[in-house]
Amino acid sequence: MAVIVTKLEGELIPEDLRTEQLEQVFKVTDDEGNAHYVESDEEAAKLAVDLSEQSRNSS
Repeated sequence: MAVIVTKLEGELIPEDLRTEQLEQVFKVTDDEGNAHYVESDEEAAKLAVDLSEQSRNSS
């Protein structure tokens, strides 16, 4: 399975992460199905690369 990055907005943002100031979050799902949430596309891209490299190195 590949690392997946999904942009979440509005009602799609998990309730426990919602704030007045937060308009969007990025959900990064790793090879094992674990979800990681970050607030910027830059953080999401870096995390996706890091998780992908970790997965490759552990295979």
